[in-house]
Amino acid sequence: MENKITVIKIVAAALILVFLVTCIPRNINIEYPAIRYSENDSDAAIQTSVVIKGKLFKPLFFSSRFEGTFIVEEYDFSKEYKLMDVSFGRGFDKRGTLVYYTYNVEEGGSDIKYTGSDIKHIGSIWISGNMDRICILGISPEYAETEGAYAYEPIIISAPAETREDAVQIADQLIPEDY
Repeated sequence: MENKITVIKIVAAALILVFLVTCIPRNINIEYPAIRYSENDSDAAIQTSVVIKGKLFKPLFFSSRFEGTFIVEEYDFSKEYKLMDVSFGRGFDKRGTLVYYTYNVEEGGSDIKYTGSDIKHIGSIWISGNMDRICILGISPEYAETEGAYAYEPIIISAPAETREDAVQIADQLIPEDY
């Protein structure tokens, strides 16, 4: 009987430990060199950088989620706007979406007046591990800053990458073939 109680205590302690470890967010503070390229232009590769600061939540039974800042050098609004929390899918498609927003408020004494908002979208993002590698399939900065963001040529940003070949390899590993 004592052995049975000991086994139950060990299993319970292990389950509690696993639950606690997976529920504790990981602090992310990373700056990566990155490469931006287009699949339609095999010669083009633009060096850029990605700065990621925040918390990555990776619970055992739920989707991963990132809260914080995600700045892509070429996208000015990623420095000024707030990033909506990024939820990553589970299973086959583990992608999230980089959406930024801002809202304008005028304060006058005790009155606060809402005067509008703006939303910008970079694209879909895939990550590996604790953001050891990232890949963004998105809208080029030239189109993302305009109202005509729907008539765009998609670009890929991979990090950490120093060359186009590195960037393509990361994209091939993270983006599902069917995408």
